[in-house]
Amino acid sequence: MVHLVASLEPNDARLQNRRDAFARWAVGAAVGFLLLLPLQAVSAYQGVELVVRSQSSALKVALERAYEFRQAIDRATSIEDLQERIARLQGPGLRLTDTGGGSLGELKKVLTARLEVSVRNSRNVIQSPWNPNLWAIAQRSIRVLLLALVYGVAFAAGSQRRGSDLPLLREAQMRWDLAAAKRAEWRRERLEDLEERRRQFQQRREEAMEARTKGLRERVVIRAEAASAPLSHTRALPADMAYFHQLSVEGEDPERQEPS
Repeated sequence: MVHLVASLEPNDARLQNRRDAFARWAVGAAVGFLLLLPLQAVSAYQGVELVVRSQSSALKVALERAYEFRQAIDRATSIEDLQERIARLQGPGLRLTDTGGGSLGELKKVLTARLEVSVRNSRNVIQSPWNPNLWAIAQRSIRVLLLALVYGVAFAAGSQRRGSDLPLLREAQMRWDLAAAKRAEWRRERLEDLEERRRQFQQRREEAMEARTKGLRERVVIRAEAASAPLSHTRALPADMAYFHQLSVEGEDPERQEPS
C-alpha cells in the first residue's frame, strides 16, 4: 500500500522516505519467508521418517502376534487345548465356533488360513502409501512451501537494500542472468577448446598418415630402381684384395719372371 501511494505521489518526499524505510524493512521479511523453505522441507522429512518408523514398529508387532498364534495352533494336541490356547492369547477374528466343527487337522487348516489373511490385510494397511498421516504431512508441507514462496517473492519485489536503486527481486534476477551468462560462456569456451583439441588430433593424424605414405612410396621407388638396374657379369676385386694382389706380383723374384 505504501508503494502504491508513493507511486501516485512521486513528488512527496515524505512518502518517498517512508517507502524507502518500508522497503528496507521488507528485506528481512523476504529473507525470513525464504528461510521457511528449507526449514519446512526438513520438518516434512522428519515427519515422514517418524511415520515410516511407526509403520515398521506396527508391522513388527503384528508379525510377532501372528507368530504366537501360529505356534499356538501348531502345538495344540486337541480341540480343547486349541481353544484354551487361543482364549489365552485373545486373538481377534479367530473363533472356534465359526469353524463348523470337524477334526483337529481341519480346524488347524481353517485357523491358519484365517491367520494368513489377517496378516496380509494388516501388512497392506500398514504399508499402504495412502496412509492418512503421510498425506497430512504432504498437504501441510505443500501449503507452507507455496505460501512461503509467494510471500517471499512478494516482499522481495517491494524490498530494497540500502544504497541500491533496484528492488531486491530485480537484483536477484540480474544476478541470476549474469550467472547464466557466465555458465553459457564457460560452456562455449569448453566446446571451443574441445573442438580445437579435436582439430589438432586430426591434423597430427593426417601428418602421420602422410609421413607413412611418403615412406612407403620411397621404399617402392628404391625397390623399383634396384630391380631395373643391369646386372654386371664381371666382378671386380675389392680394393683391399687388389692391393694385396699387386704386392704379391711386385714381390716375385725377377729371375723367375719371363723376359718380355
